[in-house]
Amino acid sequence: MTLRVGSWHRRINGIARRSHVPFYMLLDILFHEAQNVTLQVHLLSDGKVLRRTSTRYAAVNRRLTDLWSQYAAGTLSTSRFLRAAGRLQLRDEE
Repeated sequence: MTLRVGSWHRRINGIARRSHVPFYMLLDILFHEAQNVTLQVHLLSDGKVLRRTSTRYAAVNRRLTDLWSQYAAGTLSTSRFLRAAGRLQLRDEE
């Protein structure tokens, strides 16, 4: 839960382009964010996810999705899937 709250604060500060956002500026930002919620819900339900991801993590997610597809198809055993996923993470942290 703490990570989500921190991300939310970072997002609000990024939109405001400052930290310690004044109350009335915060209200305006929250109002505009609330207007986007309906659009985001529709896009999520249509499978068009609005999600910002760094290129590094996008590449990791793509490779992990490929591994998961192979595992789900039965071409990759559980132990090989876990081993490959573990190596993928270690390789990207270096």
